[in-house]
Amino acid sequence: LLRNYILSEWKAVGVAQAISVLVSTLNVLSLGLFAAIPALLVSQFEGGGGFPKKASGGGGGSVGLDVGSALKWIEETTYSIAGSENIIGAVLFLSGCYLVSVIATRFFQYISDHLVLKARDRAGRALVKDMFWHVCNLSMEFFHRRKIGDLVVRVTGDSNTLATTAF
Repeated sequence: LLRNYILSEWKAVGVAQAISVLVSTLNVLSLGLFAAIPALLVSQFEGGGGFPKKASGGGGGSVGLDVGSALKWIEETTYSIAGSENIIGAVLFLSGCYLVSVIATRFFQYISDHLVLKARDRAGRALVKDMFWHVCNLSMEFFHRRKIGDLVVRVTGDSNTLATTAF
């Protein structure tokens, strides 16, 4: 079962896992942006340091997104806006960056979920097709010994259980 129905969908599941790494990186970036707004306000009213000096979170690995450098660029841009214009412009810039990161996160999460669900449906459909073919080729004696409802429940239940458990 594993070789015929689950491993045949390894490409879609692999891409979905790579997208999940990107989603995790974007979540870290969103958290940094969300924390930056109060830090900016506190720095403006108290004359403090502003942003945290070092951003936490890992890079995107094969994706190539470095959260620390992204937050550093946003910090420099925000301070230049706050210095040249006003605090409202800097807060709006941070809010816009946060909104874009949240929208990108949700978009990539949707794509990942879609790929996994599509792979699960294809695997379940292939299993049902093969089981139907097998049941159609059984002898009439097999059908005389069993109830039709039991066979239908067995075929649909097994395929749904496999698809749900594997994906």
